[in-house]
Amino acid sequence: MMMMNNGGEIVGCIARIWRMYKKQELLLRSVMSLDTSYKLRKICSHGYLTTVLFKKDVGNIYDSMKSSLDDGELGSITVSGPDKDQISKDQRMIFSEIAMRHESLLREYNHLLGVVDDDGEISVSCRGHIDKLTILRDSLVKELEKMPKLDEKELVSVA
Repeated sequence: MMMMNNGGEIVGCIARIWRMYKKQELLLRSVMSLDTSYKLRKICSHGYLTTVLFKKDVGNIYDSMKSSLDDGELGSITVSGPDKDQISKDQRMIFSEIAMRHESLLREYNHLLGVVDDDGEISVSCRGHIDKLTILRDSLVKELEKMPKLDEKELVSVA
């Protein structure tokens, strides 16, 4: 059950999730232009749309919970985009990072579930997000397992 003294923790957790989605959105948008398999592009485009929708949903939850005197606006948060050179170098690494970010989001959602009312609207919404994120993460990991691993010789560049 959510208690009033957990309000600040809940708002902080929701803000962290929103920031994580903001970073994930930028990363997914940039990797969708890579020359990669159809399945990976499909997973990433699906992940991008899900991220945008869930970020908006989390933002609405934040707006309904925040204290207008103490808590800022989520829209004022800026994050830098991914380095274009890094994205084009090792696709396996970048897709692994996306999967790890999904995992971080799942951990943050589970933390949030620990401080909100089990039967409340936030809990129901979070559980839906968790289900979808788990499917996306698992799909991405499955495709990553099919990707060829880079040989150490390919990682060394000759100057």
